Amino acid sequence: MKKWKKAIVPVLASFCAVLMVTAVNASSPNDEYNMEVVAEGDQYVLYHKIESGFSDETHYYAIYNKETDNWDLPEEELPAPDEKNKEYSYLGDGVFAYCTRNVSSQYLFLSAEGETVFEFEPVVNFHRDGIRFIGGYAPIMGDLNGGYEVYIADVYGRIVYTGINTYYIVGQDENGIASVSSAQGKPISVFLYDSESLVEIDSEYGDRFVKDQSAVNIEEDKIVLTNLKGVDGKDYYAIFDLYGELAEGPELMQYYIDDYTNEVLAEIDDLEEADDPEAALKVLEEAKDRIGDNDELDRKEEELKATIILRDVLDLEADGNWKSAIEYIYENMEIAEGDAYIMTELEVCVQNYRETIRSEAEEAYNNGGYKDAVDVIDTALELLVDDEELLKMRESYMDTVPTSLTSITPHFEKGKLYASACKDSQGNIYDDCMYCYSEASGVFPLEGRFKRLTGTVAVAVPSHYDTAFN
Repeated sequence: MKKWKKAIVPVLASFCAVLMVTAVNASSPNDEYNMEVVAEGDQYVLYHKIESGFSDETHYYAIYNKETDNWDLPEEELPAPDEKNKEYSYLGDGVFAYCTRNVSSQYLFLSAEGETVFEFEPVVNFHRDGIRFIGGYAPIMGDLNGGYEVYIADVYGRIVYTGINTYYIVGQDENGIASVSSAQGKPISVFLYDSESLVEIDSEYGDRFVKDQSAVNIEEDKIVLTNLKGVDGKDYYAIFDLYGELAEGPELMQYYIDDYTNEVLAEIDDLEEADDPEAALKVLEEAKDRIGDNDELDRKEEELKATIILRDVLDLEADGNWKSAIEYIYENMEIAEGDAYIMTELEVCVQNYRETIRSEAEEAYNNGGYKDAVDVIDTALELLVDDEELLKMRESYMDTVPTSLTSITPHFEKGKLYASACKDSQGNIYDDCMYCYSEASGVFPLEGRFKRLTGTVAVAVPSHYDTAFN
């Protein structure tokens, strides 16, 4: 790959030929050229667009690096994608792949990190589901008459045939070492990148253990097989040197789990002291992937997650983001509710958020009246549902809502009082009024709830209330 700043690559292709790549300046592939995102990883995004002509097609490609804000371009010619298989994949470590048109079952690899674009052509089929570049390497399988050919590829286009087949891939570690395991009754084979050698573990253990339930982990100076299912139904482990010779075991998995757990917890303690709980959590999660559920690791996982939550909450508090802090704690309540420190901070955030709402409601009332104040409080109640202090605050503003005398039933009446729409002698119309005649009067139970009486007193049209508009 060749790195260019803010540019895209067009590829002119027909069914018979592929033209060389040229670069066209562009501020953004998706904005200026309306390109489509066809594959995406944590750091890289692959863009593609097709423009059809009379007898050919132009294919545009660009790889965006989200961390550096650069557009990485293929330096070499790129074939068109296959018509039957237009799927694009992100394989890790800045590597993308798609099936080409010009050769059956051939796949093109686009490397955003390397200096080359390379192709891989296995026999018959390419099993892409198992591919994952980690540390710059990936194990690759090609189907061969019902069996497999196993290759190792790197992000620079170098491909090594391991010389093994009828094997399936178990996994690989993040340092670029891939492990390949055989079926039951066959030797386990491990391909070591550092030495470019293939290590086969004694077939005795292939006969003894069920391989499809095993896991291969390559460490600095040893190969660890875990969760091996013995013929007695129990789980075992075994440790070999890098030459395939047995160094320890087979022993029951529990012995390995105990020692390994202590090692992991010691590493986590060091990372915690370095104030890096995210890295500690990653180590813990990888350990659980290896040995499965473990009470000690489960407890430590909750502690680490609580540490991260508390740190993030304190950061939000420092910025006065009380609402965001409360929402964050609620989203992580499964962990937070078991931590006294987080729950204490939740109380602090809630109290400060109430005071913030109190100030905002008062300002809203002064500027727009009780309705605006109530709206502010109602929004807060969506987060703090049924909060007693907010409900009391809301009630205090609702008490300022004007109350019409027509909605209050008088205790005593003299003559007749009618609630009706009225017209006065000047022609003014009132839709909320009390109309009376003769010596009508009434006593209304105000009960000290009101401070003042406001309204208009007018002389009505001299007719009965229900014919006032005749």
